[in-house]
Amino acid sequence: MRVVFDLRPVAGQLVLPLHYNSILQGLVYHLLAGTEVAAFLHDQGFTRGARRYKLFTFSRLEGAYAIERTHPHEGGTNPASAGSSTTANPTNKVIRFTGRVRLTLSSPYVPVIHAAASRALQRGALRLGTQEVEVAAVHCEELPPVTPPLTLRARTPITVYSTVHRPDGSRFTYFFEPRSGEFERLVAENLVRKWEAFTGRAYEGAGVQIRWRGRARGHVTRFRHGVIKGFTGRFLIDGDPALIALGLEAGFGSKNAQGFGLCDPVVTPQDGRGGGSARAGEPGNGAAAAADPDHGPAEGGAAPHAAVSGGRTAGEVESARQSRQVPVDATVSSDGAALEVERCADREPGSPGSTLAGAGSGGTSDAAGHHGRDEPPGGGVTSVIRV
Repeated sequence: MRVVFDLRPVAGQLVLPLHYNSILQGLVYHLLAGTEVAAFLHDQGFTRGARRYKLFTFSRLEGAYAIERTHPHEGGTNPASAGSSTTANPTNKVIRFTGRVRLTLSSPYVPVIHAAASRALQRGALRLGTQEVEVAAVHCEELPPVTPPLTLRARTPITVYSTVHRPDGSRFTYFFEPRSGEFERLVAENLVRKWEAFTGRAYEGAGVQIRWRGRARGHVTRFRHGVIKGFTGRFLIDGDPALIALGLEAGFGSKNAQGFGLCDPVVTPQDGRGGGSARAGEPGNGAAAAADPDHGPAEGGAAPHAAVSGGRTAGEVESARQSRQVPVDATVSSDGAALEVERCADREPGSPGSTLAGAGSGGTSDAAGHHGRDEPPGGGVTSVIRV
């Protein structure tokens, strides 16, 4: 399931460090703070062996923006004013959003969506760093049943990597590129591990097959004290609908809880397949979109109504959801807004999204935000980063 937060900066604009994934992650945890869902994710989570998964991911902020270079003590655009320091923003660049922005949160575990949506509506105003934003609306989205093969678009970078320990104790992290063979294999294996963690059962299906299509755009993102490299673009996926649907909800690849691996179905002109129609306000649906300064115009026609899937997946995932039985915080779920969110979640797959009015309403222009540095595609291992 997915929920879209429509946010309005109180100051009329929002200025953040160019690499702000950690700020968005902090917002998600803030929305969940104090709930039983947060306690479950922190104390237990979804485990498979020694691995623990949060099983949620989020988008970049979407809206009209400009990227600017700033100086450590420049008033107004100092990254410190966005809740960051120049140490965390060594590029001395900020991203300035003008007007309203959208943030999408996605998870196969419905209590995460319920808790975050209810808390946002209950509070009415949130903070991104030190800046306040009003919650204009909360919008639930769903996907129609998954029917492979289908084409997906990486809305945030997908990352898979391998860490090597050297005899001297240092570590090297290898980030793999699409079409290297390892990239596709690791993404597919990661889906199986998530499925086993979420359902608590051994996977015995046929798995998925992934084939990258067209250009792969590299993004290097600074996250706290580290660097993560991932890729956006389009890929064809075939195989088990249960795994594909789980990937659409939980994210593909690694580092999902850091804002990586959110993907959308694409409606291909050849067969009209891919699932979902463009959201109101998306490019391709009559709305204006800001251009990505490095990539040209933002892609259109690829935004879904995400995420509760049909067919075999719906039964398996719903069974896993019910077996966990972790309720939403009672205080949050008892208000009217939470009840509306639950009604939204109970709609049949493929039904239209329901907008829940918050502090305001109205349309907004969407744009793919810029996060990280783009690099030309290639094959095999792309980066060796010493940590």
